Amino acid sequence: MIQESVFNPEQIREGEALVKNATSCLIILPPDPSEDLVASGLSLYLTLKNSLKTVQIGCGTPLKVDHAHLFGINEVKTSVGNQNLMVSIDMREDQLNKVDYDFDENGKFVLMIQPQAGIPAPDTSAVQFSYSGANADVVFVLGVHSLEELGKIYADEKSFLDKATLISLCYSNKPSSIGTLQFHNSKNTSLSETTAFLLKSWNL
Repeated sequence: MIQESVFNPEQIREGEALVKNATSCLIILPPDPSEDLVASGLSLYLTLKNSLKTVQIGCGTPLKVDHAHLFGINEVKTSVGNQNLMVSIDMREDQLNKVDYDFDENGKFVLMIQPQAGIPAPDTSAVQFSYSGANADVVFVLGVHSLEELGKIYADEKSFLDKATLISLCYSNKPSSIGTLQFHNSKNTSLSETTAFLLKSWNL
């Protein structure tokens, strides 16, 4: 097991305080993560969820079939935003006349899409729904040295992640500027070992 001397004890205590004071946490894996990264992320996810925190885990690319045996793998999503509902319609700007909204007699929100004269209204099959707007008290980023390495998730949630409280975990000694706290080292056998050590140190 990793020795505590690898990390500064004050840094470990600071990480414990951040996590224990958080009500919501987000865990982000880089695209095409290794099995070690996925196992580390899922152990964080399941432990924090068991601690009655609101937790999300995301990866910008679908996970490989090779990882399907890992418990909780179905919880990893390709999008982590959940604050805003996005409605996408297969329609060009020059085809659009007006967008308006109202509430019906039952108080239900109604969105109206009015096309230009002579342009048919969009078919319901052309409407897609998604979410954006990630939010969390603490964000864990795994296996990267820059936020850009997170790929699609960083592109989608840049405004949030650039200001978020980040804890960076990486199996590397390469210098990095990301993260409020960094737990980077390659003296142990894997990132999973570092993750297990931190969870135990934080009494989770």
